[in-house]
Amino acid sequence: MTVTPPPVGPNLHQWARAMRTYLQRWLPRLQWKTQDDNPSENGVLLWDEEAKDPVVSVDGEWVPLSLSNGNGLVDYNDAATAVTPISLTADTWTTLTNDGLGLFTNTAYAPSGSLPMIAGTGQIDVSRLPLGSWVVIRPDYTVTPSSNNSSLEFRYQLGTGAGSYTLEVTEGRLDLGAGIPYRRALNAHFVYLGDANTRDNDISLQVKLSGSGSVVNAGVAIGVVTR
Repeated sequence: MTVTPPPVGPNLHQWARAMRTYLQRWLPRLQWKTQDDNPSENGVLLWDEEAKDPVVSVDGEWVPLSLSNGNGLVDYNDAATAVTPISLTADTWTTLTNDGLGLFTNTAYAPSGSLPMIAGTGQIDVSRLPLGSWVVIRPDYTVTPSSNNSSLEFRYQLGTGAGSYTLEVTEGRLDLGAGIPYRRALNAHFVYLGDANTRDNDISLQVKLSGSGSVVNAGVAIGVVTR
């Protein structure tokens, strides 16, 4: 909210009284940040009504000065794939979708100003976190292979364009038989937001199976530690 002082009128005594009232009311308050405010000059302090925090301009960025605990967690559960599993083609990376509509979705403990942390078809959105923050991501999915001894891999797709990159892990062979559901729910992964390329682009969760099969995505829990 930007409030302008009273205009100078023909009655200077009346204007002075109005100015005194204005200063008493608004001088102790921070001016609200708008879309037109530019952080090009260091040290500008404003109030961010969306984040519910003051922000200060530092090296071309608005950096939040958090009034509350910057740490927290969210848990986005998927409802759709339990009804319609995602088909897996052999040796093909497939994105895990997440509608966030599952029964146990919980965003009550998210850090101030971080929501929503899900975008598109279920990608992780960390664009509202300050650089230097980090997240611990714990996916929860179940793969059913069509053939025994299929090899399973998991990865995160991060960045965009020439800055696109992946973080990958081998989940081992599914060797208890075909048509059996294999759940992966306890492997948590560390991702830090060291640059704008990582922070400002959605993070996709993907799986690859050496044979055909299907996958049900229960959801993803995200622990957040802000700078």
